[in-house]
Amino acid sequence: MSNSIETVLSKIEGVKRLPSGAYQAHCPAHDDRRASLSVTQAGDKILMNCHAGCRTEAILGVMGLEMEDLFIEEKKPRQEPKVVTTYDYTDEVGNLLFQVVRTDPKGFFQRHKNGGGEWLNKMDGVRRVIYHLPEVLAGDKIFNVEGEKDADGLRLHGLTATTSPGGANAWKAEYADCFKDKDVTVIPDNDEPGYEYARQVVNSIKGKAKSLKVIILPEGNKDVSEWLDRGGDINQLEVLEQDVTVLFNMSKAVVRETTGGYDFEWAKEHVKVECRRLALHSGELKGEITVLHAGQHIYQASFNFSSGQSRERLSLSLKKKLDISWSEMFEQVCTETLERFRKGEMVVELSSINEKVKPPEYLLRPFIIKNYPT
Repeated sequence: MSNSIETVLSKIEGVKRLPSGAYQAHCPAHDDRRASLSVTQAGDKILMNCHAGCRTEAILGVMGLEMEDLFIEEKKPRQEPKVVTTYDYTDEVGNLLFQVVRTDPKGFFQRHKNGGGEWLNKMDGVRRVIYHLPEVLAGDKIFNVEGEKDADGLRLHGLTATTSPGGANAWKAEYADCFKDKDVTVIPDNDEPGYEYARQVVNSIKGKAKSLKVIILPEGNKDVSEWLDRGGDINQLEVLEQDVTVLFNMSKAVVRETTGGYDFEWAKEHVKVECRRLALHSGELKGEITVLHAGQHIYQASFNFSSGQSRERLSLSLKKKLDISWSEMFEQVCTETLERFRKGEMVVELSSINEKVKPPEYLLRPFIIKNYPT
């Protein structure tokens, strides 16, 4: 759209303003020596008329405009942002350090009080800390999310949750000490910037936290607040927890070798496939396969890893339950299981925190484990 009649007039020649307020100019659609084009404004429309008979569409085409450009764009008055929510950041004992302020139209800024109690919308010399710092220091299980709204949403359900001020690009290394000896679960926003923020957090606090897990929210939920608004069960968060390694390879499954088989886990889809009791029969690799979605068993049966037909039948069967790319998943499961099995690399336990746990004993290495059902 054109912003004003001046935009249109700037594209034609010989413009003169008439006493009536209309404009007269040379029509660009023909060899006009008489200035036969009149241009006027009527409300939010610009009217053009060539007295030589040129159609308006033809005139606009020469000018590089379209009919919609004859409608004047209304200039809306600038809306001053209004404060709608404030989030207090305090020191270890609850003294206010600064606020993160949310506005409408949506925006954020930070402010602190000077010695006279006046708010200053700048942060020069102000100490930065994580959200709900006293609760984090006192807690054992901590949820780290992206945004104060998400943290407060989990807090309403009795959980200890925090975030860092300034969004996805404002994590500071010094925040990591707050998570020392804590069980930490990171819940990123469901997009690439969110995953990248979560990777920064994980890389910063690993080695300090007692344990580290991640929750990749089901597709269609941009953050944990939306997941809760859509009826997400707070008691299911533990079921959704995964190893943080999934953050660093979101496109393929994370594969773990286990005693007697392999586990494949897809973070975004919340799918886990367990392959057990693997053995060769007449040149084909067979075994038992278990499929879980969000921690719930949805399939378990014997499976032929060497058969493309078996793979396709299982994919079609599961697609009726959940619309997920099962075919691509089982392609990876079968291919990698066959490759790893042919290499003959079996699990060897080097150490255990439980002294009673011993490495497996075989009746026929590497196929039959002593005291293990076959």
